[in-house]
Amino acid sequence: MLQVSAELLALITARIVAPSVLVELGFPSGFVYATDAPWDITESGDTYLADAGLLSMSPPNSSPELSRDIFNMTFADVDLALRTILDVENVGTPVRVNAAFTNVETQVMWSEVLPIYHGKVSSTSWSIEDDAPTVKIECSGPLTKLHQIRDRTTTPISQQALYPADTSMAFAHDTEKTLHWGAL
Repeated sequence: MLQVSAELLALITARIVAPSVLVELGFPSGFVYATDAPWDITESGDTYLADAGLLSMSPPNSSPELSRDIFNMTFADVDLALRTILDVENVGTPVRVNAAFTNVETQVMWSEVLPIYHGKVSSTSWSIEDDAPTVKIECSGPLTKLHQIRDRTTTPISQQALYPADTSMAFAHDTEKTLHWGAL
């Protein structure tokens, strides 16, 4: 649950401040900072770029079985820079989404920033929409991943594909079975 100060709540209710979303993607090769504001925003020394291609975001949703967030973002990727990064570094990348508030008359940012989402990239996809390349990023919290069903087989090859040094299935060749991992 978000904790909003009484002062900020009064400013929002009076429409003195307008919200902007700040998205941080923490790739090992470098961070990507994006905002839906019409101008760049600097927060805690990081500059969130208005031209970083952030097209849309879904509101965070909760899974009916688990109260963990699932969050989707769509980016324009005209120069294919984001796709190039995601081809190498995608699943598991840390994601933070915050809400910042700017005075509509003075364009000065309010000091309070609200954390909206913190999780990791769980999947990515690339497509052409309206003749432009787009990247969709789905993020989820760790408990949401437990709800997804994954099939594994009890063979040395399937185990070592994920964990190269693991030999726990070395003698499982006579008992090969498909294991359904996660919630059923």
